[in-house]
Amino acid sequence: MLEYLLKIVSATRTEAEFRAGISVRGGLALRTAAQARALVGGRDFLLPDDVTNLVLPVLAHRLGLARQSSDALEERRTVSAVLKRIVGAIPPPV
Repeated sequence: MLEYLLKIVSATRTEAEFRAGISVRGGLALRTAAQARALVGGRDFLLPDDVTNLVLPVLAHRLGLARQSSDALEERRTVSAVLKRIVGAIPPPV
């Protein structure tokens, strides 16, 4: 699962739409949030859904677009759409 999470974080760093990708702290925040979600679910292991369901809430506010927009709401929609595309392009572990 850690490799899956790292692929998502790495993909944000090479995405042309973003000014800069997710930092190490952002990746750690995603891991911690996914672990907390698993714990609340009564598990001591992660599932791919633990990571994918938290990508937007944990990472979206950490990303800015390379082309600044005057509309903050539109910028958030674009960031969310790109994150969804990234997560959809990376196959989850089996």
